[in-house]
Amino acid sequence: MTAFFLVIDSGQETTSFLRRHFPEPDYVICSACGMDDAREEMNHRHFDLVFMDTALVEEAARDAVREINETSPQTPILMLESTSGHELDLFSLGENIFAVISRPFAADSVKCLVRQVYRMRDLSEQMTRMEREAAPGDLKNPVTGLYAERYLHERISSEFQRARRYAFSLSVVLIRTLVPQESSAQDAGKVSRGIARFLSGFIRKCDVVTHYGDDCYLILLPDTGKRGALVFAKRLLDAVKKGLRDLPAHIGDIRFTAGISSFPEDGVKNEMGLLDLAERALERAGQAKDNGLFAFRGLEAFDIQNFMPPRKKTV
Repeated sequence: MTAFFLVIDSGQETTSFLRRHFPEPDYVICSACGMDDAREEMNHRHFDLVFMDTALVEEAARDAVREINETSPQTPILMLESTSGHELDLFSLGENIFAVISRPFAADSVKCLVRQVYRMRDLSEQMTRMEREAAPGDLKNPVTGLYAERYLHERISSEFQRARRYAFSLSVVLIRTLVPQESSAQDAGKVSRGIARFLSGFIRKCDVVTHYGDDCYLILLPDTGKRGALVFAKRLLDAVKKGLRDLPAHIGDIRFTAGISSFPEDGVKNEMGLLDLAERALERAGQAKDNGLFAFRGLEAFDIQNFMPPRKKTV
């Protein structure tokens, strides 16, 4: 199916760049030198993506974005950063502002953003279908508001297929929480809700966090290789205790461990292999005395020397 992009820019540099890297017949790049031309184009056809130069609409940016949203409410907008020095809070203009691209453009970065736009659109359609078919409570945990395992298996399957098809990375971070045994069911519920709030605020917009069994949480990281997943998980383990400071003091210390698996670095063939390897990594992380983090092969030793639990010596 052909994708239609609209470029709202006074020059032809952006249009020429996109036509080189997104050629016909898979893509059609249309251009408009102002909002009057853009309005005419949008009345003529639906666009999958709009590129808008901030310098062109700085004085009326909010009106321009609102008009695009009203004409084509599901169309994401990529803002082309202005070099005029005028400060503009782009993301306050509306939810359809997907990202800001700085000049000069890097082809790989723009292609990655376009992939993310299409992924988000596909996932939105998938969620709409699942919500239509699912019974209440099937997709989200009623206590924490996080996605349930049913959604995880739908999502990881589609993400793995995209990663394999378009040759980009996909990582899983599996986290286990160990609450002191003397904690009551009420305290455990407070911990679950606190962790859910923390994780939901910690991840990126394109990431997904779900429940995974009774005491585990799984974070799916699209477009993220093992090195990036390790950095993410280390930051998370460093920050999570501070993020739970509002919990009652009598609950005591909560221990966290994390296991990482990644495609294609770990050589897994499907999403079930990715999940299985994350579980095995989590078991290895559990050998650490404190918060442990473990990833299998694919990294240099210095990347994980402070987080890999020591191997037991054999006699």
